[in-house]
Amino acid sequence: MSFAANLSRNSTSIVMNYTAPSLRSVLSSGAKKTWPADLSTIKTPPNTDKSCLEQGFNMRGPQSLVIKTRIGVETQPQAQCFLPYLVRGVGIGFQGYPHLSCGEIIISSSSYKEPKVEIYPAFCRVYIQ
Repeated sequence: MSFAANLSRNSTSIVMNYTAPSLRSVLSSGAKKTWPADLSTIKTPPNTDKSCLEQGFNMRGPQSLVIKTRIGVETQPQAQCFLPYLVRGVGIGFQGYPHLSCGEIIISSSSYKEPKVEIYPAFCRVYIQ
């Protein structure tokens, strides 16, 4: 992932060690497949609880956020892991942001009781071995 608009993020990668007949078979099944994130390859924003991160395919965030990710890393939707909520990956869908397909979304609290949403679009490539 290359973040051109935000120089502090520059670029990052997500390495997923997952065996399947094809990427299409994993994504078209629609089933959520997750496992704990390999933190050696993931840079996170400040105040992110790394123990709450999971990586996988076809993930959905908490009902209140209406967010999904096809391939990526996100915070587990649990009460003790809620804010800041991190989503990074390819195939991101977020209510109100139809043009984001790849990048990072950080949802955190603000002083106005409304969540603060930071969106960082990226140029992404998926390499399959």
